[in-house]
Amino acid sequence: MSKSLRILLILFFSSLLVTTYGQIPRGEKLKVFLDCQNTRCDQDYFRSEINVIDFFRDRLLADVHALVTANRNPSGGRNYQMIFFGLNDLEGVRDTINFTTGVNTTDFEQRDDILNNLKLGLLPFIAKTSYAKDIYIDMKVPGLEEVNRPAELADKWDYWVFRLSGDGSYEEDANYLRLNLSGRAIISRITEKNKFFLFTRTSERSRRFKFASADEDDQIVVTNYSTSMYNQYVISISDHWSVGYEASYRHDTFENFKNRLTVSPAVEYSIFPYKDFNTKFFTVRYSAGLWASQYIDSTIYNKISENRWRQQVEMNADFNQPWGNVGVGARFSHFLDDITVNNLRLEADVEIRITGGLFVNFNINGSLIHDQINLPKGQATEEEVLTQLRQLQTNYDFGTRFGISYRFGSNINNIVNPRFDD
Repeated sequence: MSKSLRILLILFFSSLLVTTYGQIPRGEKLKVFLDCQNTRCDQDYFRSEINVIDFFRDRLLADVHALVTANRNPSGGRNYQMIFFGLNDLEGVRDTINFTTGVNTTDFEQRDDILNNLKLGLLPFIAKTSYAKDIYIDMKVPGLEEVNRPAELADKWDYWVFRLSGDGSYEEDANYLRLNLSGRAIISRITEKNKFFLFTRTSERSRRFKFASADEDDQIVVTNYSTSMYNQYVISISDHWSVGYEASYRHDTFENFKNRLTVSPAVEYSIFPYKDFNTKFFTVRYSAGLWASQYIDSTIYNKISENRWRQQVEMNADFNQPWGNVGVGARFSHFLDDITVNNLRLEADVEIRITGGLFVNFNINGSLIHDQINLPKGQATEEEVLTQLRQLQTNYDFGTRFGISYRFGSNINNIVNPRFDD
């Protein structure tokens, strides 16, 4: 749909909404609460470019809640969704705008794309104010009538995307040296019907510990190497069902893997239609397949290689709503020949707006680990523990982060003053 036609439809339906829902009192500006939950918004720029509305800090006092979410797409760009919720006198008015930015879009262009779509989404609401008469809309694009539009725009790459990246770091002082080098490659092709993804990474981590001693050779040098590869192919069956496979390869001196290969067919069910992923996402995935391993050193089970079958159930949910964001995930896996050799991981990430300017947020994650079949046998030396030369046995890990914030004072959020900004 062209931007001009979209504006015409917005204005048409906004005229219908005006007769159905309340008006903003004459002389008052539309009060807007802009909520960018998982993407960066240059709110100073937006406030300086739109002055026919009042930007409010408190959702409960606003006429409109503009919720902006974004997800990275396969090409490296972003898929944006803006949902406009009418509040108070405009309760019941709701609209949604979706748009996409390209992989080569600069921050400047991305900022303008968000601004232009924000303006489009606010048009039906601004139409209810006395400032509507001051809005000028230009629907003429120079040279547009001369464009010959093909029946279908061809993609010479046929949706294939290739990404290469690398990084490194080096730190040294009189007693310590650390060198990290890594390289990554990603190949993907994603359409509505299927999804192909291939990721590979290799890294080298070197550390040198020098002790206070007259002996120049009194030092420890630790080097770990790892190479990993992950491949996924998914076929879309319906709005709720998908099937495919996951395969991986790993070589890791820290984890005692000389070679590890996994291949697992999988099926996934989405509670909500996949198209609603920006606001509500809840999937359950089951996979089962082969786990074939060769180890660098004999394991605690006296194995130098083994082939085992494993199954896994994974649940992921994410909800972006006006009151905040909730994301939870759970994964349970075990070997088919011994259910006691298993792994359970849980994670939750929550941010909730309690009222006005009061927010609480927390993240909690943890695992019950009973599947470290790759651990080398023998007691780790003190040097191996201190230098992290080898993976150590544990039956759990746990982490948490939490916070609370409260803002009070003026709710008007229109003023922009960039002086002395870093």
